[in-house]
Amino acid sequence: MLNLILAILFGALVGFLANKLMGKSDSFWMTSLLGIVGSVVGNTLYTFLTTKELNLSFSTSFNVLNLLIAVLGAVLFTVVYTKFASK
Repeated sequence: MLNLILAILFGALVGFLANKLMGKSDSFWMTSLLGIVGSVVGNTLYTFLTTKELNLSFSTSFNVLNLLIAVLGAVLFTVVYTKFASK
């Protein structure tokens, strides 16, 4: 249960930062979802690029590298989602 709460809070922070970078404004739940999915995307890509293994991963440990990777993943996810949702 604590991991779920941490995932939502970390996702909210990551989503908030990604929304600010992209000049968007969404609800708390949409922002959290964006952050959680973005964090998984970012961490999975980082793991693949550094180890050549494809593992879905989500990190709730709070450090600058994980935050940066998660925000970049959230921005990437938002760009792709916006492109497909607009069609």
